[in-house]
Amino acid sequence: TTNKLKDINEVLEFLYQEFPQCFKQKDGIKPLKVGIFKDIAERIEGSEKVSKTQVRQALRKYTSNWRYLEAVTKSEFRIDLDGNQGEKVEQEHIDHAQKALEESRAKMAKRKKQQR
Repeated sequence: TTNKLKDINEVLEFLYQEFPQCFKQKDGIKPLKVGIFKDIAERIEGSEKVSKTQVRQALRKYTSNWRYLEAVTKSEFRIDLDGNQGEKVEQEHIDHAQKALEESRAKMAKRKKQQR
């Protein structure tokens, strides 16, 4: 039998517990280091709880969240798994986050309008 977590939210909770300095910042969500998946994959090597595919899916969900996208648009620096300040957030990433937020909000508004 496998002990792997099945739900993406469980995988996110696993990441929060394993890397609290990265995912549980006291002053809110921070943009993650570019390439953080590789760092996570190295640290969880051999884990019976999560697969790399699950981590990739969980990160995709985490980084497409509105609060995360807003953090990208407002933060000056990214952080690594240990919560250390990393590279500056590049303008193209800020622009991408802003566009993703606008598109997501437009979809939500359209859905709400259709439900009326």
